[in-house]
Amino acid sequence: MAYTATNWVEGVTTLGPTNMNKIETELVYLDTRIPAAALGYGTTLPGSPVDGQEAILVDSTTSPSYQWRFRYNSSNSTAYKWEFVGGAAALNEVTASEVRLGGGTTYADITTAGPQLTAPRAGVYDVAIGAAMYNDAGGGPAYMSYQIGATAAVDADALYALQPNGVTVAGQWNLSRVRRKTLASGDALVAKYKVATTGNGAYANRWMTLIPVRVS
Repeated sequence: MAYTATNWVEGVTTLGPTNMNKIETELVYLDTRIPAAALGYGTTLPGSPVDGQEAILVDSTTSPSYQWRFRYNSSNSTAYKWEFVGGAAALNEVTASEVRLGGGTTYADITTAGPQLTAPRAGVYDVAIGAAMYNDAGGGPAYMSYQIGATAAVDADALYALQPNGVTVAGQWNLSRVRRKTLASGDALVAKYKVATTGNGAYANRWMTLIPVRVS
């Protein structure tokens, strides 16, 4: 709040409610501000925040894998009033090169499950997946998607590799995709894989990242 100073003149400026209430209003405002030294840091966000308050959310205070800084916006019209203002994405990787055999036409794990991450709070997140992947020459597409909680993986969230017509040697592509998702607290995102009725799908250096937009 911008404060306009009063030019007090002896015997001229009125010492009354208008000027005194302005001072009182500013004191109340300053009293609700959160000093930088009090910036929260922990595995939960403050339970009774005030407008403009900031806090850092981590998954561990001793060995965090991410640090997300949020600012509370009481004017946000959604249920997700903690708005993300900076920090590194949560990341999980599976580097092993593994195969989903032809005929595996429904989404499932391959030998090493994942990658996978869990939303720590309800909110809106950017979910990204990527892999070096291919399907056998002459085979159908190889897909990588992800399950969200109890909701099965779907093609709408998938990457897919398809060998071009006429190509007889399998190729490999480094593919990635980001989608914005509304997640519930504790939703586990687990990568899943499928292929067409013919040909195998191969996957290496698989990864998933999760970064918040705003949370509850």
